[in-house]
Order: sequence, then C-alpha cells, then structure tokens
Amino acid sequence: VMQVSNFSHRRAGLQKPIFFGTFEHIKSQTRWMDILNLIIIGIILIIGVNHLYMYLYRKKAISNLYFSIVCLVMILRNITTGDRILTYVFPDLNWELLVKLDNFSGFGTIPLFALFFYSLYKSDFPVFMRNIILVIGSVITLLVFFTPAFFYGKFRMFYELYILIFGLYLTFGVLLKATIKRRETAFY
Repeated sequence: VMQVSNFSHRRAGLQKPIFFGTFEHIKSQTRWMDILNLIIIGIILIIGVNHLYMYLYRKKAISNLYFSIVCLVMILRNITTGDRILTYVFPDLNWELLVKLDNFSGFGTIPLFALFFYSLYKSDFPVFMRNIILVIGSVITLLVFFTPAFFYGKFRMFYELYILIFGLYLTFGVLLKATIKRRETAFY
C-alpha cells in the first residue's frame, strides 16, 4: 500500500520509479549508490574544510570562504536529494523542511558561485550583474524559507530559468572571459 499526495508541491508524489525484486537485491543496489554518495560527500567536505582552513590563515583571500560555503551547500544538496540521506539520520524530518533545504541548496548555489567568481575575477565580472544575481537569489531564498511549498513551488520554472541563465552567464560570461584573458586559475 502506497499513500501518495500531490497537492503540496508541483513535484510532489513519487520521486522515483517503482522497482520490483527481493528485499536483499533492492537493498544491495541502493546501498552501493549510498556508499558512492557518502564518498562524494566526504570528498566535498574535505575540500570545504580545507578552503575554510585556508581562509582562516589568509583572511584577505575571501574566495576561500565563499568556496567553503559552496561546498557546504553542495553537501546539503547531496543529502536532501536522491535517496535523501538526511532522512536516514532524521527519519521523522518534516517534509516541508526537507523540501525547503532541497530547494535552497539547488537555488542557493548561483549567488554563492557569483560571490566566489566575483572575488576572483572582479575585472571580468561587472558589479551590476553580481548585484542582479544576488538580489534575485536572495528573493528566491526568502520565498523558499518563508512561504509554504505549495506557494513557492508555483514559481519553480522561474527559479530554473534563473539557474539556467545566470549559470550560463557565470560559466561563459565570466569564467570563459577570464580564461581567454589568461587570468590566474581561470583555466582550471
């Protein structure tokens, strides 16, 4: 018996297809994905802690702090999507909070990457574009945290366009431009 509702969010309901098989077979397949996901989380955590540590010793290198925060948000994304590892630790976690964390971790990466890229490539990243990205990202974040999922879920297409447009801008408008101008670390 499955009880599924689809009235609270545009993407509510079953998140994945249904698989039939023995308990052991299905458990072994999902266990490998969980192990891989935990390895990725560990790698991102080490990178994030390393950059935070570098920032603590060189306060002028603010890009290390921004990248550390990006890593933490990426970990949040990893534990709230897919198999939702966070629910293994907190099985009674409120669905609304889980969806808020999931959406924030998806939509919050663009303004954080904008701050990171701006701190590295100020001459290739206009301030007004950075501010536009930050303002729209802040509005989206406030909507996600302070309104219920059925409300902010109606604007999901707008959020996804925001990610697409400004993600492409950060990649090709800032990073590619910095690479062409041979800015330090831009190519990597």
